[in-house]
Amino acid sequence: FSRTHNTVEVDGKSYGGYSWVQALSDAEGARYMRVEAAPPPDTRLFRRQVAFIDVDEGTGSRPLSAEQQKFDTKLPTGITTPNSYALDVFRVAGGRQHTYCFHAMVNDSFETNAKKPKRVDAAKVTPTPKNEAEYLAIFESSPESRTAGDSPDVLEATWRYSRDGKIGSEPYMAGPNYDESSPRKFTRLSLLDAGGTRALWADTVCNKFDYRFTCLMAQKHGDNLESAFTALVEPYAGEPLITSKKSLRVEKNENDALRAVAVEVVTRNGHTDAILMDGRPDRVRDFVASGSAISASGEFAYLSKDKDGLRQASLTGGTLLKSPDIEIRAARREYTGKVVAADYHQKSLEIDSPWPAAATGGVFEIGTPEKWTSYTSTRIAPSSQGSTLTVSGGADQYNSPILTISGSDTVNCSLRMALAPLPGQINGWVASNEQMTKFWRANVINAGQFQLVGGPVAESDFAPTGNLRLWEYGVGDSVRQSTTVSVCREGKIYKATGNVDAEITIHGKKHSFTADELFAGVTLK
Repeated sequence: FSRTHNTVEVDGKSYGGYSWVQALSDAEGARYMRVEAAPPPDTRLFRRQVAFIDVDEGTGSRPLSAEQQKFDTKLPTGITTPNSYALDVFRVAGGRQHTYCFHAMVNDSFETNAKKPKRVDAAKVTPTPKNEAEYLAIFESSPESRTAGDSPDVLEATWRYSRDGKIGSEPYMAGPNYDESSPRKFTRLSLLDAGGTRALWADTVCNKFDYRFTCLMAQKHGDNLESAFTALVEPYAGEPLITSKKSLRVEKNENDALRAVAVEVVTRNGHTDAILMDGRPDRVRDFVASGSAISASGEFAYLSKDKDGLRQASLTGGTLLKSPDIEIRAARREYTGKVVAADYHQKSLEIDSPWPAAATGGVFEIGTPEKWTSYTSTRIAPSSQGSTLTVSGGADQYNSPILTISGSDTVNCSLRMALAPLPGQINGWVASNEQMTKFWRANVINAGQFQLVGGPVAESDFAPTGNLRLWEYGVGDSVRQSTTVSVCREGKIYKATGNVDAEITIHGKKHSFTADELFAGVTLK
């Protein structure tokens, strides 16, 4: 399962653990997300940081009516869609084999620069493959496609979108908007610092619906591995968007899964982008991009220049981004607090620290070390103890009549949880009676049986309805949201946005803004 999807596989075993969003910043042109997952067995860390970087806006793009959005409707002509690329940093600690797995769309051509490619002999499928033949054995419907080679320092692979008209192909997906005369469509993966990994590839075949796509896997071996796979994903029509890409040396960097990763990307329309992603956002990192010294402290930092100079500078989860063109100093890299009250009917929670209204609309993580989740705020207001956060989604997880109570802490219910809890969702639920007058923490024994922690449990605690409820969060949970600041050039001026107090120095002039001012957007002249 794992090796036919876009993830990292550990020790050759499939895994589908629970994950949640830790950070999300939506700066125009440089959007960023950090996602954490409960790690697979024998690992300590399973984290992904992804940035989505705009290259150009295309031409003729416009909002579409509901009628125009129907699948069988012909869209307006003369539209060239915008272009973007993604930077994916996947961090894994622990295990003896790490495999970065990736596939693109249904393809009729696949090319890679892996060295010394050779066909891999057939083998039987095993739950714990011990060699390349066994690892590729699951691709039994396409034995002729199973290949292995050595990865160069930058491993490239390019998929060409199929036009055979079958399910998943370009004509099938585009419907009435398919244009045979339009440029061919491609997806290119560039895995940086890939030297020393083994490149494996083979076709996944769907016999039922008659389509196939090629899976690429970059594999490394060792004891107690520490990986920070760094990949650029580049979808394009006709010609590639990226003309050059390389890793940048970070001074005094670590060599573990949390190490800082710095990348320089040059695009065909003249952008030079420098991107930093760091697993230790409290540390100041120094590196050089295009001959300019850059210092940054944050989980995500982005600097972009073109022939007219600075295009954009963005910082998420950090306090410093400094280059010869601009300096951003944020007052803090995150907002934190503890839940002191929760009103589940009103979808609100009160925390013990002040958060600015500028954090409204942001994604924050909430929970305990046993169980985390994430929510989006719709309103943040001062409260007597700190702040009240109203959120977009409910906290309701489970509601069932109780059949029996075993001992002093085990509740047996008549209904099973709709979705069996994954690793990372077993312990730490908030439990209550129907009236929400008594609360506990709940650990899942099985999908309809729970251990309640925090005091003895009696049948009378659930009178008169006799129901148990589970909630996603509750009193005592920690909350955390990354801050963000972004400066973008618009014509001959710069516009700054963000959700934190910050100082911005540009063209030798220092500007100081409050979080609320940046939330509304300010102009730097």
